[in-house]
Amino acid sequence: MGSQLLPILLVEDDEIDREMFIRCLSSQKDRLEITPVSDATAALAILRGQPGQPSLSRPYTILLDLGLPGMSGFEFLQIVRQDPALSTSTVFILTASDNPADRATAAHYHVAEYLLKDRLDAQCSQLVKILETYQQNNFFAIPTKIHP
Repeated sequence: MGSQLLPILLVEDDEIDREMFIRCLSSQKDRLEITPVSDATAALAILRGQPGQPSLSRPYTILLDLGLPGMSGFEFLQIVRQDPALSTSTVFILTASDNPADRATAAHYHVAEYLLKDRLDAQCSQLVKILETYQQNNFFAIPTKIHP
């Protein structure tokens, strides 16, 4: 990746999973700036730059769990895609759900990647490579098709 830090908004309610993702990305800690939050409402506050919230500079990416308390990951995605200021946000799904209907819904919302939590140990290097590729090629903030 380039010398610019890539801001990542990690939206994950499970503390163990959140720490696992942070650990996965720790090999790139000099290139990534990770902001963890435990729910979609907090994520939206950060993305919208509400007072008292850390700010994310573009380009950034969102690592999103689907099974969040209160507002689900899909409800969050719907809001993000309908908001003109956020609609081009790059979103990676990190979930326990391998349900084809969830994958189809994620594709509808133009997520960049759909990764399964139970395979993250094996896919950690893949996730890091994907993030590197996106940054090197300036793909962030461009919704793309889902990759199986």
